[in-house]
Formats: sequence, structure tokens, C-alpha cells
Amino acid sequence: MSPFFTLMIYPLEIVSILLLGLMVITWLLFIFQKNASLIDIACGMAIGIVAFLAFLVGDGDSTRRFLFLSLVLLWTAHLTFRRYSKYDEKLESLFYQQMRKNFGDQANIKFLFVFLFRGLLTLCCTLFFFPICFNVNPTLSLAEWVGTFTILATLLGETAIGLNLIRFKSPLAQYPHFFEWCVWVGFAIFALGSPYGWFGLLSSILMFYLLYQQTPSQFFPWPKR
Repeated sequence: MSPFFTLMIYPLEIVSILLLGLMVITWLLFIFQKNASLIDIACGMAIGIVAFLAFLVGDGDSTRRFLFLSLVLLWTAHLTFRRYSKYDEKLESLFYQQMRKNFGDQANIKFLFVFLFRGLLTLCCTLFFFPICFNVNPTLSLAEWVGTFTILATLLGETAIGLNLIRFKSPLAQYPHFFEWCVWVGFAIFALGSPYGWFGLLSSILMFYLLYQQTPSQFFPWPKR
């Protein structure tokens, strides 16, 4: 087994326990509020948890680790705030309403498995955080600079469009999943500067599928006719 994967065993055990606890707590809150949209907020927080743990256990170049952690925390704060600001405990999203309808009388227990599965998906999609934090190369690569620019440009662009919505009622701000996926692409590009960083490409593909299926007709920000 590669020494890198040997080093990964202990951190993965810790982060798995942390995400399991987060998902169970979120499910208990769901039982009281009857709104599965809570899982979206929890998953945003989970991304930050994985990144922070990768930062702590990684022994790679400190500049890269600080830059990476800063980008992830900036994004997760933005993501969590956006989802929380749209959260209404009395109004569940249509996606989860349909899921609840399909689950019937066993909705509560089946949503527990949904929450746990979402936690597992979040873990799988963030595994490439660890190779970045174990990269000892003292020089940032072109891929890392391009990834950083992509992430920041996407966050600034989405923020500008959000402010534009407030002022002019722009329809483009109705496409948050597209911008979220662009950030994942940015991190995937960033990861290419590290050994085993190509896992990030798989994560961006998986996230495209997961985000697209929630709003297939409103994913890409095409201008309305």
C-alpha cells in the first residue's frame, strides 16, 4: 500500500465519525422541524470540517495549506449563509417534498438513511482535500493559481449577481447550483497541482450529477427569452 494511503487511514476514521455525528444531529433537528432542507446546510458545514481536518493532519507546505483552507472556509461560509438565508422551517423545498411523498409513512426513518448517504457522498467528494494538504512542494503550480482564480471569480460573480437581483430582479441569481459546481471545478483544478489530486476531477463530475438532478431545467444560467 502507498505510504500516502497508509497515512490517510487515521484521518479518515476521525472525519467519518465527525460527519456521522453531524448527520445524526441534523436528522434529529429534522424530526422536530419536519424540513429535510436542513441537510443542505449541514453538508455545507461538513465540507469545512473535512478541509479543517485535512489542514491539521497534513504535513505539506504551509503556504499551500493556508491558501487552500482559506479558500474552502470562504466558500463554505458563503455556501452555508446562502442556504441558511433561504431556509424556512415551514417551507420544505420541492425536491424534498417529492421525496417525502415517495417515502410515505416511513419518511422519518428513510430520511435518516438519506442524511447518512449525503454525509458519505460529501466525504467521498472531499477526499481530494487530503492530497493537497500533504503536498510538500514549496512552489505553487500553475494549476493551483488557475484554481484559486476560478474559485474567487465564481464567488465574486455570484455575489455580484445576488446584489443585482436585489436591485434589478435579475433571473440569473436563480441558478446557485451552477455557481456551486463552478467552485467545485476550481478546487478540482487546484488539486491537479498535487499527487493524487486527480481525485478532484472525479468529485467535480459527481457533484455535477448531484446538483444537476435537483434543478435540471434551471441549472445553467441561460438568459430568459
